[in-house]
Amino acid sequence: MRTPEYVIDKEYTIYSGIARDKVLPAGAFVKPIDPYWLPKHIKDSNEFKWANPKTEQFCYTHFGIVLIPLNLIRRVS
Repeated sequence: MRTPEYVIDKEYTIYSGIARDKVLPAGAFVKPIDPYWLPKHIKDSNEFKWANPKTEQFCYTHFGIVLIPLNLIRRVS
């Protein structure tokens, strides 16, 4: 069984609408995903169009695929 390789350093709030915010706690496991493998509905979204690949990365989380700032992602192994 593979162990997750990436975690986030600080708590990160995912804003998905009014009163639907979700919080990824510090130390939560994430898995960066190459933009090529993103589903079509994410590639068609405004979030994808406005994302800056130099400062942000789409990642698999337990909340689904989320855009996370690169300065919060840390490799642990």
